[in-house]
Amino acid sequence: MKKFLFQKRQQGMTLLEIMIALGIGAFLLAGVMQIYLGSHQTYRMQDNMSRMQENGRFAIEFIARDIRTADHKQCFRDASSGGEVFGLNDSGLNNSDRITVIQKDDECGAAANAFSAISFFIRNANGQPALYRVTLPTPTVGSPAPTTVVAATTAINSAVAAADDNAVLIEGIENIQILYGVDTDVIDTADYGTPNYYVAAETVGLDMDRVVSVRISLLVHSIDNGLTSALSPYVFNGVSTTPTDRRLRRVFTSTIVLRNRLN
Repeated sequence: MKKFLFQKRQQGMTLLEIMIALGIGAFLLAGVMQIYLGSHQTYRMQDNMSRMQENGRFAIEFIARDIRTADHKQCFRDASSGGEVFGLNDSGLNNSDRITVIQKDDECGAAANAFSAISFFIRNANGQPALYRVTLPTPTVGSPAPTTVVAATTAINSAVAAADDNAVLIEGIENIQILYGVDTDVIDTADYGTPNYYVAAETVGLDMDRVVSVRISLLVHSIDNGLTSALSPYVFNGVSTTPTDRRLRRVFTSTIVLRNRLN
């Protein structure tokens, strides 16, 4: 009888042994889950930081490429046209700025007078703030001059209203602030070409024909939310702000010279 009971006890686990085994298994499983969640969060952070870096650099380069074409008229030059760069201050989403650049369309020849106007601004797209690039309808130089059309606030506002997702340049650009470098020296003199000061668009007394450089600052945020453990304040355009979300943010700044005005 004793032998039978001993063999039966050896064949199965007691309730205490089962509970101990379950506890050890749960502990190990919790450790594995913790490692997985930590690795996943690290991957999300790295991925979003890489995308922010790429988005910011791409946006800056794309804007700079168009700004550098301002005042490029090839074989046709109308000194009275002016206004190849035009800006609106704090008029867009999140009090962002807008900039419009007039550039040459075609090579010299029959269409030597053809120009177009490219406008950059911030607007929501698919629930995310995004940088838009829209081509505005601009007549040829003369009647009326591009300055007259592009400088009208209503023209840019109508382009913003008509813009769709096909005009989205890149998402995750939360704000854009633009300053214009003004050179007060006499044009075509030795000292001309270096800005004496920077001001925002629509500043009283600002002569856009005296602008020789443009300083662009972009506030870029991560596409994914919930990346930081707490709300992370950031400084943009000299103002400290505490966001309502837990996204990553980074500021990109670049100064672009209007090279065609220095020739």
